[in-house]
Amino acid sequence: MERKIIYKENSEEYKAIKLLEKMTRNYSLDGEDLHYAIILYNLIINLSIENQQLKEEVEAVNKGLRKVQERSIKYKNRCFELNKKIYELEEQLEDITLCRDIASGHRKEVQDRETILLNQQKEFIKWLEDKIQQQETVIAENQEKLYFLIYEDEKEDLKSSSQKAYIRRIILIEILQKYKETIGGK
Repeated sequence: MERKIIYKENSEEYKAIKLLEKMTRNYSLDGEDLHYAIILYNLIINLSIENQQLKEEVEAVNKGLRKVQERSIKYKNRCFELNKKIYELEEQLEDITLCRDIASGHRKEVQDRETILLNQQKEFIKWLEDKIQQQETVIAENQEKLYFLIYEDEKEDLKSSSQKAYIRRIILIEILQKYKETIGGK
């Protein structure tokens, strides 16, 4: 009696059954040979099932490995992009630091110039105040000399000199006041 095989021709089960038929064709299928043939058949079937399960497990592992490799490539690309961005930000930071250093230098220059200008303003104010004081001294000295002079033309010259000193004093005071107003009363 011919057995009907229900497996695909290229499957492991089909190959096992064909091997079993080939091995048992020359022998009688009774007794011990049949028993060993059944054991061998069951063993081949079980090994075929295990082989198929292992193939599926290997395929699943390979599929997982491909996913891991794809993620790894994505992460490497992302790392490359982030490193590029970090490099750009570091360059910007260097530019900002350079600009800050330059601005700090300019700020120092401006402060130095302001200090020099302030000192010059103070010196000019002091010079004007000294000139005013000199004119007041001339006026006071002329007043004292006026009491001791006997001749009228000398008195007139002294009065004229005092009037000129008084006018210079008034002009210097006005210049000083205007200058103080101009620089903000410093």
